[in-house]
Amino acid sequence: MNWDGLNRIEDIDPLGESDRGVLEEVREILAKHGALERFGVLLLHSHFDLEPGEVLVEKVDVEARTLVTRPMRRTDPETSGTFTPTSFRLDGTEAVPLTVRFCFRPRNSTVHAI
Repeated sequence: MNWDGLNRIEDIDPLGESDRGVLEEVREILAKHGALERFGVLLLHSHFDLEPGEVLVEKVDVEARTLVTRPMRRTDPETSGTFTPTSFRLDGTEAVPLTVRFCFRPRNSTVHAI
């Protein structure tokens, strides 16, 4: 699973001055490729282990202004729809990013929904 090997959030140092150079270089690369408004950076971490076959999925309730991220299996009946990758790990052995989180849109819907 793509969350394997990530540290728990409580074991990660907060963002600090030593991270500044990395973030500046990432910003420069994104700017060079015109991708500043497409990609960003997130702190890779975990809160709990996922079961085999599970992925983390974001669902949104626009009216209640809530975003819920929870584990789901793509084979569950309620997951009939589109999974859009939204968060990626780049530490794999290939140039292809490992997806760690998805947004979900139910089948025949124009919006993401809970």
